[in-house]
Amino acid sequence: SQILGIEKIGVRDDFFSIGGDSILSIQLSSRLRSQNIYVNVRDIFEHRTIEKLIKLVSTREYKNIERELGILEGSFDLLPIQKHFFEKGYSKKNHFNQSVLIKIPELSIDKLKKAIEKLVDHLLVYLFLISLYQLLSASLLYMSE
Repeated sequence: SQILGIEKIGVRDDFFSIGGDSILSIQLSSRLRSQNIYVNVRDIFEHRTIEKLIKLVSTREYKNIERELGILEGSFDLLPIQKHFFEKGYSKKNHFNQSVLIKIPELSIDKLKKAIEKLVDHLLVYLFLISLYQLLSASLLYMSE
């Protein structure tokens, strides 16, 4: 009821029908987890009432998960891209770019020119509006002094 801002909620009220949404389902999942009730967002979408969520939670088996509370130490394998990087033996190890080549159909110069013209028009309007804003701001400052 705190998350939805509703005083009374019935066990058969559909979470999404009474104002719930995806963002609120994330908040609900997090709030329940802080109370050691493990319900993920998908569960809330699939079991939309308190009654159904209780049935789900009561039938689940939970494994005891121990958490590391200190600094992690030890070794681990490199990720594939890291292995690739070191295998190549680049001379400048402090600089690396990963690029992708995409093949496209033949380019229409006319379409490209029109697209660039539209971008320039939008840019000019944007620059005009910025200039106008700066001019009006300066005028208002001058008038207020």
